[in-house]
Amino acid sequence: MARAGAYAEPQIYDFLHTPGTAGELNALERIAERFVDGPCDRLRWLEPGCGAGRFLRLLGRRGARVVGVDIETASVEFANERLKRLGLNRLAVAVCADMRTLDRSLGTRARFDFAFCPHNSVRHLLTERDLARHITAVRRVLSPGGVYAVGVGLQDPDEPIDGEDLHSASRRGLKVTELCQYFDALTRRGQERRERVVLHVTMERREGVRMVESWYDLLCVDPEMWRRCVAGAGMTEVAIVDDQRARDLPGDRLGYAYRVLKLA
Repeated sequence: MARAGAYAEPQIYDFLHTPGTAGELNALERIAERFVDGPCDRLRWLEPGCGAGRFLRLLGRRGARVVGVDIETASVEFANERLKRLGLNRLAVAVCADMRTLDRSLGTRARFDFAFCPHNSVRHLLTERDLARHITAVRRVLSPGGVYAVGVGLQDPDEPIDGEDLHSASRRGLKVTELCQYFDALTRRGQERRERVVLHVTMERREGVRMVESWYDLLCVDPEMWRRCVAGAGMTEVAIVDDQRARDLPGDRLGYAYRVLKLA
């Protein structure tokens, strides 16, 4: 079983997770309309952790200017090749960079009105210090009045981790199924708590079946850690909203939601 092996094949990851992207982007546009100062049809977007570029492609098709950042070279190359093939590379581009220092990689002139990072991608940063560094880096490239919508599930530090999800997609003779299992990861004394994600991916074609198993860890983010990181980065949380219609959620909510940040 390989560590993070699924991300080494961006075409499979993209095939599996692209369905439903339009609905997800609709929710992000509602968040932008609610919280960004200025006209939404002229926003410059930023996606840290853009992966294979599914949001970049759809934003480009909708006429938005967007930059994606990802540390995986294979994913960035795949994203840019698709964007070029679709004639969207003048509006959308992926950059290979570390989420913790994306401000340095993008340069001092980079300014974005709306940044977003869905699906717990910030939890790939495995320490509180790195999470705080990332939020600070995003703050530094936001325009005045800019917003950062972070899709993250906060966790009760005493709640055990145990569960699974199943995803599947089919097209043109290929069916991909992904079983995700979640466990408490063993950590060394003094380390932040982590969640172990084990992936079982099955690819079925007429020629046969291929299986890939891999794993990675995610940082467990509790409410106190989150508040420290946001405050330390010089930002403030202005709302917690759902990922379907950008409706307000209770301030003490745990679990997955978009947490909307602005300059403090």
